[in-house]
Amino acid sequence: MPVVYAFGSNGSGQLGIGHTRDVVRPERCLFSFQQQRRRQSRSGDRTKLSESDPDSRPDSDGIGHGDGSSNSEALPVTAQAPIVKKIVAGGNHSLVLTTDGRLFVAGKSGLTSDDPGAGRESTSNAVFEEVTRHILSSSAASSDTGGRCNGVITDVAATWDASFAVLGSKIIVGWGTGTKGELGLGPKMTSTGGQVRKIFDVGSVTSRSEAVDIIDIVGSLAHVVVLLASGEVYGWGSCRKGQLGEQFKAEKILWSPRNIGLGIHGENLLPWVPEKVVLGREYTVFIKAGKEPATWGDTRVFDGRGPGLISQADDVVTSGWSSIHILSRARPDQLQSAGRNNHGQLPPSTLPAVKNVAAGSEHCVALTMDNQVIAWGWGEHGNCGETLDNRGNVIDRYNLIPLPTPDEDIVAENVAAGCATSFVVCGMKDG
Repeated sequence: MPVVYAFGSNGSGQLGIGHTRDVVRPERCLFSFQQQRRRQSRSGDRTKLSESDPDSRPDSDGIGHGDGSSNSEALPVTAQAPIVKKIVAGGNHSLVLTTDGRLFVAGKSGLTSDDPGAGRESTSNAVFEEVTRHILSSSAASSDTGGRCNGVITDVAATWDASFAVLGSKIIVGWGTGTKGELGLGPKMTSTGGQVRKIFDVGSVTSRSEAVDIIDIVGSLAHVVVLLASGEVYGWGSCRKGQLGEQFKAEKILWSPRNIGLGIHGENLLPWVPEKVVLGREYTVFIKAGKEPATWGDTRVFDGRGPGLISQADDVVTSGWSSIHILSRARPDQLQSAGRNNHGQLPPSTLPAVKNVAAGSEHCVALTMDNQVIAWGWGEHGNCGETLDNRGNVIDRYNLIPLPTPDEDIVAENVAAGCATSFVVCGMKDG
């Protein structure tokens, strides 16, 4: 498996490091994986993953431990190991998606046990447990998703107590709880009861479903926004501050997915087709290269205006609950930031050039040009490292976060952040 380290808030095991204690020093994440083997499809031109036979042997990536079994290990990174595509986190759970469509969940997963004989919602897992087969099989059994999603999880998102998976870039399923419509399942639906439920299907909102993909899904505390390749924008959840558009503000909650990019007369509410979207606690920021972002919702964190930051193609755009950050790929010494700074969320004046940055709820973690991990902001749970002020903050400076990596061939490659949680993804040097 990939080498991932985590530090910060861990009361429910959401760091996936094998225990439930908050940590200020990064510890390696553990993965409990389902054995899978590769088989050829009938057409012979596509390789798929399937459940292994009892006597199967491990794949070349070292994954395989008997029929239906799982094993929690910190396996060595190899050239064949799955690559982390995305890490997202809610209040007490975290999700890791790999580029080959494998999904792992740590903390309060919100899922019923994968054991068919268990009829209750699972408790917290202190390791990243693979749920790929569970999500895909549950989705196929409950709807017509199987034939059109190609059996692949392509994206993920999370709110405080809910999780979402995109299947084949066409369908969104979800599970967990949420009292402000964040499940998107209809009026007063506040729990999936540990089950996986279909929320959104491109085929139900466009006649060109085969040609239209879901290109992005983003969740915040209690609202979710989805971008389609057609330029349409859908959203659901809390909207009382206008984060899903002024026209829905009076409704306070959107219980089901709605096309939030169109007005009541069919007019476009955005000045251009968004390429990216990032969410704050109570705002939504739509991004297009070379354009000033369009901001919906509570803009008081930006002094009543939008963030006023201009991004270009391939820039890194990330948002915490109350601050937004844009990192120029062309100018790594320029990290544009706007928003609240009561916990030191904005970058310090001494910030070195960085090549990646991720914003958590009220903190940031970044990767410098020489692959050093640094963090700043609100760090009471250890998510910014060891040295804090008397209010638990790292303000106008940053902490250097040492990684306990004994192998000189392994280097930090990427960072992610959640609700007082920080993650570091590592890989092979020059790999």
